[in-house]
Amino acid sequence: MASKSVIPALRAMIARELIEGYGLKQEQVAMKLGVTQAAVSKYRHQVRGEAVELEAASEVQAMSKAIALMLSQSPNPLAVSQTLCQACTDIRALGLMCETCR
Repeated sequence: MASKSVIPALRAMIARELIEGYGLKQEQVAMKLGVTQAAVSKYRHQVRGEAVELEAASEVQAMSKAIALMLSQSPNPLAVSQTLCQACTDIRALGLMCETCR
């Protein structure tokens, strides 16, 4: 169930960081995240990716900023995937997943 709650919430944070922090366009962010431009628009306007409240946790903010930095520097896709997987593991350890996912 993390794929339905945590991953979209994390993607939303990353998308907003790439747009606001790195000045990328929604189309560029979509390509980097492997989602559609429409999904990025929904992430940006908090219509999608808000099932789990992650932004209040400073640890998760740091994770999303680190992943955004990786994505901004034309990273290795495997390294990004591994970092996302580790972020989900860390989020679970912090007890921030929804009740179903714990």
